[in-house]
Amino acid sequence: MTTESIGEPDGTDDEGGQDTDRETTEDKARQPLPDERTSKIVEYLELGALSVLALLGIIAVFGAYTSAMGAIDTWVAREYDSIFRTVFNLVVLGLVGIGLSVLVRRRFES
Repeated sequence: MTTESIGEPDGTDDEGGQDTDRETTEDKARQPLPDERTSKIVEYLELGALSVLALLGIIAVFGAYTSAMGAIDTWVAREYDSIFRTVFNLVVLGLVGIGLSVLVRRRFES
């Protein structure tokens, strides 16, 4: 058995010496594979869902903050109102600082 009937290992055939694998490789490189398309679509859907959820979260935080201010107005006497608002705002600011520091640390550690 000779290697001429099988073809050369570099992709050339025995008749014309042309590379038969070249066209298919170039065609494959031009169009993404179905798995790549699916993963891109899933990635865009996840980013869209993340955006919608982040927007809803921001709206909910503003609503909760204004409701908390209303509760302070209702439950706390007028003379202590400013003290309670200050303490509440400092607690919220501390929680935001902790959350941001955790996120920044995670982002720049990897």
